[in-house]
Amino acid sequence: MGIGENVNNLFMTVEVEINSSCNKACSYCPNADFKRIEQGHMEESVFRLLLSQLSDLNFMGALHYHFYNEPLLSPQLESFLSLSKEALPKTKSIIFTNGSYLTLAKFESLVRAGADKFYITKHESAQDFIFAETFEKLTESQKARVVYHQYTELHYTNRGGLVEKGPTLNENYSSRPCYIPATGIVVTLKGNVLTCYEDFFQKNEMGNIKERHLREIWNQENYKQFRDDLKKGKRVLYEVCKTCNNTKFMA
Repeated sequence: MGIGENVNNLFMTVEVEINSSCNKACSYCPNADFKRIEQGHMEESVFRLLLSQLSDLNFMGALHYHFYNEPLLSPQLESFLSLSKEALPKTKSIIFTNGSYLTLAKFESLVRAGADKFYITKHESAQDFIFAETFEKLTESQKARVVYHQYTELHYTNRGGLVEKGPTLNENYSSRPCYIPATGIVVTLKGNVLTCYEDFFQKNEMGNIKERHLREIWNQENYKQFRDDLKKGKRVLYEVCKTCNNTKFMA
């Protein structure tokens, strides 16, 4: 299966913004200078609705419990993990975290609740980073669930033009196909569906799961046109895309 291809013509990852806050303000993240439009915590009713709609779609991909937030700041994380495993047992629940709150007890609690994998980054301001100590206490089987790296190993982007990071744009860049919108979606804490995780300011909202089923949102004509345009390299048609330098899912 080639880049951007999906046998079911459905997204393979869902980033769920279960809370809006983060305890970091890294230079390579918009959180350093801007605030998310939506603030607070996702209501359980919205999360349950998302799971129900994903179940209707027979979704078997990956759930990520973050957008620009630190998911361990959410008091609902364990309960949401448990709900996900109950409703969507064939999905993978993946936690992306800065490790500031990931004690051994918390790690084990999250695994019991249903976390399958942890991506842990030691960021540039890491005075409160406690995962280094936690990692030494993990068993080999526990360590197998962990991808642990330094911030210098990240794939930097300019976050749709909001930060000065990543590759320099050149004259050939605007015509390069991008497959991010074809492979994943973002669902914000209020239930809005975004086309890409680079869309910090929600410029490309496609609908809200409280108003329409995710199936209808995904298959609506303007969303299909958006994905098709990006696959054809028509990045200049969209505000976020024309200034974005993310090359991770480009041909």
